[in-house]
Amino acid sequence: MIRYHIGIFGAVNSGKSTLFNKLCGQELSIVSPVPGTTTDPVRKNIEIEGAGPCTLIDTAGLGDASRLGSERIGKTYKIAEQVDLALVIEDDSSSNDDLLKYLEKYSIPVEIISGKESKEQIFGKIVSHYNISEKELPILGGLVKSGDKVILVCPQDREAPQGRLILPQQQAIKDILDNNAIALVLQPAQLEQLVNENPALFDKSLTVTDSSCFAKVAATLPKDAGLTSFSILLSRSKGPFEEYLKGISALDSLQDGDKVLILESCTHTVSCVDIGRVRLPALIRKHSGKNLIFDFISGQDDIDNPSQYALAVQCGGCMVTRRQLKSRLASLIDASVPITNYGMAIAHITGILERSISILR
Repeated sequence: MIRYHIGIFGAVNSGKSTLFNKLCGQELSIVSPVPGTTTDPVRKNIEIEGAGPCTLIDTAGLGDASRLGSERIGKTYKIAEQVDLALVIEDDSSSNDDLLKYLEKYSIPVEIISGKESKEQIFGKIVSHYNISEKELPILGGLVKSGDKVILVCPQDREAPQGRLILPQQQAIKDILDNNAIALVLQPAQLEQLVNENPALFDKSLTVTDSSCFAKVAATLPKDAGLTSFSILLSRSKGPFEEYLKGISALDSLQDGDKVLILESCTHTVSCVDIGRVRLPALIRKHSGKNLIFDFISGQDDIDNPSQYALAVQCGGCMVTRRQLKSRLASLIDASVPITNYGMAIAHITGILERSISILR
């Protein structure tokens, strides 16, 4: 589930934690007159009527002159890049000035909040910003209509999370149901059986697959059957689709010693069949025929010296917001580093890119 991220910012002892607790309805952040009480960001998932699922973030105060103050403020600025809305506590000092300029640089919407406002008033402001915010497209937005049949290939292998489907698979099923369409959910081994038993089904149906079995699914389907991947659908939903598409050509021009950055937006344990850290690098090495160096970054960790990379490959980004993904890729785009994503890279290497993006054009 993608949540609208709301950060609470302000000077030390300006009432950030008091506001955070009031909005959460719980005493989660420590409230104290001691400057620098909030050291690391504190998060709470809540539901706000009119905005849906949201994440509130209490941040360390600006103007913290303690020994670790600069590190705490650095984390606050990192959060500022990633939120969908910044609630800034009104303050007579100049502490907020630099932050407001920084938020403007990243085009983050801002609401100045006074300590006298009620919870209901602040929620109203949040909802008004949510209603005009840059939202993600539904994962199958505009691609499915009432009565359509959509085949979802969801391998339940060692990489599948225990006890649940991955988020884009859940989103696709919900989108299909919302459009009064029909979802057929199966594993790769069952697809061949379905094709043999009912080949006419694929004349007008779209098949969406996990990137890990893209080539196998493409070979199993009838030649003219519609096909794409969850990762490619996410590139349209979250963006930047055209930037990813433009970056694909870099896969064909890599040279010995080039550095390739693999970006994962979630954190997970790595196995010998991990798509981002094992299988995708192996595919890229084989495709290029070059001796390449791979770096890996998980979560929202910083990208040091982006210009050192000849290519960056981002995962689908299912666990982050559109704005968080945009913020993460900004330094690479500014450094003119080609970027693409897992699904597009795999489709290009296996020769099915045009087929897999044709439905999105």
